[in-house]
Amino acid sequence: MAKFLQLTNSFKGNIEDRIIINIDHIISIFTKLKVNDETNEAENVTVLFGGENKIWEVEETVDDIQRMIGSDPIQDGMNTHFQQRMSDAKKIEDLTKT
Repeated sequence: MAKFLQLTNSFKGNIEDRIIINIDHIISIFTKLKVNDETNEAENVTVLFGGENKIWEVEETVDDIQRMIGSDPIQDGMNTHFQQRMSDAKKIEDLTKT
């Protein structure tokens, strides 16, 4: 059974800020610096990468998202799977840097 997260979309201009994402589609989560074109101020944005051009930018932190994914005891197996996918993505990234 799929588990969904309700997050706050950092992209402004949509009808609402809420975004709901199926955690099965998340490959990795990381933080990047985003510069506001209007104010020229930089802010941290959390990026959820889902492969195949699926990228979501949200306001919650990596730690908050990890807690949300692992907070439900029924989803312990999913949390382990998520951690393994993140670890594998890091290993692949490390290999491509060489």
